Amino acid sequence: NNDIDKAIETYEEAITYTETIFPNNSYRRIEELKEMSELHIKKKDYKKAFEYANTAVKIINELNVEKTTGALDIYNCLYEIYFDTGNIKKAEQTINKIIKISEEIYGKNHTKTMDQFLKKSYLLAISNKAEERNEMLKKIENTNISGYDYDFLYNFYNHLARKNLGLNNELAIKYAFKAKENAKEGKHKKAINELFSEVYKSQGKKLKALQYKLK
Repeated sequence: NNDIDKAIETYEEAITYTETIFPNNSYRRIEELKEMSELHIKKKDYKKAFEYANTAVKIINELNVEKTTGALDIYNCLYEIYFDTGNIKKAEQTINKIIKISEEIYGKNHTKTMDQFLKKSYLLAISNKAEERNEMLKKIENTNISGYDYDFLYNFYNHLARKNLGLNNELAIKYAFKAKENAKEGKHKKAINELFSEVYKSQGKKLKALQYKLK
């Protein structure tokens, strides 16, 4: 929390400095407002996070720059705020907007766009829309994905492996290995071992499950 507070102080100074040089509706302010929103999300101060994000949205609308990466970042902040505070309806409306903008910026098959579809699949799971969620996951799996991104593919296959735990163990292990193929050694090692532990546990292979748990 101390590090977050220091970062907030730094960005408050940056915002004050920017305001003296650039007009209030400058595109540059969007980046600083995004950083402030993200920092307050980390602090779970969703009221302030929303205030910063909402100020950025006003600038986006004034400048007519919705089809930009800066706008995408702000809408992702809003999505996190709505999701974390349990406003699923608003979260779904926001992720639909994000998907539309991402498709226009990166293309329909880009990993950055597919990542947003994956987020939406979580919302569909929470909303008990299993059929729509399964269709979306099939669509992602069958897409000829561009802009290759290890993080996206790791998250996607990890999600599919967990989705099939106890339901289709053959598919669960298949997707676990695909997740492992796309994992980054330092970043995902612990999560991969936990995944394999759960997969083998669901198959009744207790010794193997324990071996991965202790790795």
